[in-house]
Amino acid sequence: MTNNTFVDMPATIENITFTGCTILSVTEANFLSPFPSLQILQLIRVCLELESALKMLYPFENKKMNEIKFEEVNQGYCDGLVRTPFAVTITAEMMKYLQNICVQKLVMIRNGIVDFKPNSLLLHYHPECFKEIEFSGNRFSIMNGFKLKELITLIVKVSNLSTFHFSGLLGGIPYSRNDLNQYPLF
Repeated sequence: MTNNTFVDMPATIENITFTGCTILSVTEANFLSPFPSLQILQLIRVCLELESALKMLYPFENKKMNEIKFEEVNQGYCDGLVRTPFAVTITAEMMKYLQNICVQKLVMIRNGIVDFKPNSLLLHYHPECFKEIEFSGNRFSIMNGFKLKELITLIVKVSNLSTFHFSGLLGGIPYSRNDLNQYPLF
């Protein structure tokens, strides 16, 4: 993908979905810039490194979006009958564009995330924008060390969050600021 890939597409497009495709690499991080009105970006069953998918968000830094959905975005889903995601550790560098987007619904499910570093997955500069967060189907823990501290910090700041979904559960966990002390973590 280059900065010229979508240059002839209408700037009024608000929803882009990549489904079941292989993107060899995101060579230029600004290739989605022809879509300044984009509100929804979905990558579903896309054969691409998660790090490259997160770089796609560069043109939307400091903007508002309704939804960012990365579902089964991992090169491990590409080949063969046994589709297993490669292990991914999220770093602050990988998250630097997403952290600066005011997004209402963030879905990052079944992407092979096994761990995350400090100030990465749970650090967001516009937490008040979140209405729904979903991290299900990955293999990382958030209940130890700095991760628990970052989770609590995020929970305190997400004033509009209605659903936080983490694990393999079928439904989300209802969240209300009034109920924060009803379900203590300790």
